Amino acid sequence: MVAVGVGWRPEPTASLPVLGAGLLLGLLAFAGLGLLFGGTLRAEAALAVVNGTFLVFLLLGGVLVPVENLPGVLRDLAELMPVTALARIVAAGLGATDGAGEAAVGRVGWDLAALAVWAAIAAVAARRSFRWE
Repeated sequence: MVAVGVGWRPEPTASLPVLGAGLLLGLLAFAGLGLLFGGTLRAEAALAVVNGTFLVFLLLGGVLVPVENLPGVLRDLAELMPVTALARIVAAGLGATDGAGEAAVGRVGWDLAALAVWAAIAAVAARRSFRWE
């Protein structure tokens, strides 16, 4: 709402349902990972691991550096991370495909599926490890 208020207008290729689905799946995936870390590690260790994971996700997930510009092994690793799928979904949902056009839009289904798998795995793992104390 704030962005629209200051003059931002979505691209004609924007898809708010795709954006909403991606954000919901991203919320579920990352909340599950957070609960997994919180349930298996002591507080200090969880803080360190979550901060380190955040930095790795920023660097390799296509947020700071495009995945296509990463060297081979790092690119393959980045393709497996949930933040890469979420970044692509947000870009496609807002219509910001940077000229990739159909290729980026065609990938959205795969990225949504990948994020759903991450959300399911993280939820199951968190369910098994997290305990209120």
